[in-house]
Amino acid sequence: LNGVKGDLSSSYDLNYQGAEQNQKVVDFFSSKSVKENFDFYKNWAEKNGWNILGQPYTENEARLILRKENSFLNITIQKDALNQKMSKININYY
Repeated sequence: LNGVKGDLSSSYDLNYQGAEQNQKVVDFFSSKSVKENFDFYKNWAEKNGWNILGQPYTENEARLILRKENSFLNITIQKDALNQKMSKININYY
């Protein structure tokens, strides 16, 4: 977790009835900018064998949509509305 500031905002599992996979979700704040976090997670994904399916990026919000075999990872990074020097990060793994 890059530049985590304080505790995790939330962390939970989503279990879908009849589904083979469950979704893991983590939300937290980072003291790093959207760009710094985007670059960090993109580099991490490339080094760890994740395929990048999508990478929409703006100054205020960025996403990495990743796949590795039968697993997907969706990382959303947003500039925090209350503190422009921080980013809110949402990671979904399924």
